Amino acid sequence: MSEEDGVPPPHEVHHSNRHDQEIRLMSTPPPRVNWIEMNTPELKLRQIRQYEEYVALRIECSITSGTPLTPSVSHVNEKLRKAHTTLAVNGITATQEMRRLKEKNLRRSARDQGTTILANYGPITIYDARLRVAKDQHNRLAGQAAEEARVHTKEVRRSGRCSGLL
Repeated sequence: MSEEDGVPPPHEVHHSNRHDQEIRLMSTPPPRVNWIEMNTPELKLRQIRQYEEYVALRIECSITSGTPLTPSVSHVNEKLRKAHTTLAVNGITATQEMRRLKEKNLRRSARDQGTTILANYGPITIYDARLRVAKDQHNRLAGQAAEEARVHTKEVRRSGRCSGLL
């Protein structure tokens, strides 16, 4: 049995599978990865798929050959599980954030269409705003009237002093 006869050596027959044949057909071979030292994958689907393919391939080989899974497969599977959990939590968090922003925008649009205005110290209605404007205008006019009265009395006193001197 040699490669010249067209029959591969026994160790290649045992380890060859459909996945290896597909990889050989690709234009560039994928980089060899040391799966034992792998950390939790980055949250990129391509990298997570590599982990999934590796674990699926090793489980398939373990079932067909009857050998138990190695600790490295368990390690990679645990890292894959962590990545999936992180993706799920990030998705849930993003969904909650989107829902919160949507509700906030709905409240804002309802407030804009209604009679409520957002003031410095909280929302007020248009009626309240009109009352405040009227009150401010009344106080301003009252202040101006008081100032005019003060100036007038000052002028009267000054003119009274001046007339007594003549």
